[in-house]
Amino acid sequence: MNISNLKIGTRLGMAFCLVTLFAIILSFVAWMALDSVGDKWREFLNTSMEKQEFVTKGDLKLGDAVHHFKNYLTDVTQASV
Repeated sequence: MNISNLKIGTRLGMAFCLVTLFAIILSFVAWMALDSVGDKWREFLNTSMEKQEFVTKGDLKLGDAVHHFKNYLTDVTQASV
């Protein structure tokens, strides 16, 4: 049996089913890729939030000490004393 011997309605139905099947497969692959990206994003976000939390804690604990110490070291008027 050859495809050209089938009625036009049957051929159109087969083509529609084939295109629908490809669309379903493509949707599944895209969903899996998007899920993978979501997992990576959650991992990145958790890591970034932990780092930001540590930096904020360090900044709060140190206050302006680092800034004042740098100014003390680079102050020209105190270097000559």
